[in-house]
Amino acid sequence: MSRWRSRRRRARTRTWRVTRWRSTTCPVTRARLARWAALVVLVPWSAFVLFAAWPSAWRAIVAREAFGETLTPGYFLIRLAVVLLAVLVLLRALWEVLSPAPIPVPILRDPSATRARFGPTQH
Repeated sequence: MSRWRSRRRRARTRTWRVTRWRSTTCPVTRARLARWAALVVLVPWSAFVLFAAWPSAWRAIVAREAFGETLTPGYFLIRLAVVLLAVLVLLRALWEVLSPAPIPVPILRDPSATRARFGPTQH
């Protein structure tokens, strides 16, 4: 078997495992995991980007920095976009962490709906 086929098979198996895990876990557990991930990953990363990009972005905004080679205005808008993206990610992560937990709703499967979709069963 070639190396490419084995990689493809492993990727397919990983995808299947994730899909199966997602279908077997409770929505509340997935919501808790999303909150934890937002708190551990998104908040520190967006805070780091803000801390690192803010001084140079502020100087570019105040000076209305232009592109280096063409001297066309607008380079400060790119730096402003980086800061704005970090702020929005931070706000979204905080919203995810501080929002109330979802109420678990049982999924009731109606056997008649399945029958209506696939037709009557024949024995």
